[in-house]
Amino acid sequence: MFSARRRKRVRVTHLVGFDARGGRHLLPCRHVASGGLNQVRKQIRRSVEAGEAETLCAALAARLARAATPAPLESVAIVTGEYRLDAWFAGERAPVSEVVHASAPVPAAATVAQ
Repeated sequence: MFSARRRKRVRVTHLVGFDARGGRHLLPCRHVASGGLNQVRKQIRRSVEAGEAETLCAALAARLARAATPAPLESVAIVTGEYRLDAWFAGERAPVSEVVHASAPVPAAATVAQ
């Protein structure tokens, strides 16, 4: 299991929040559903493939608006990013490429749950 060769790049469909300064925050999958990380990310990807990204993103924004946590967000998005694994583990979190499937404004002052 751990001896298999890793690909140099990986694609991941995930949640991103943006604050008033344009700061980018990777959002935990628990904002969409409960369960294991890979299980929820698979559910997110399937929702995107089924054409339900806008609905899911609006629900995410509404849920974050009701959350009581520290850093305010202005909008959220569901994206598929391609990342270089070596760069990721070296601390470089920017995607090589990214497709935005849906985005939605957060209705009120929502915050990022770390």
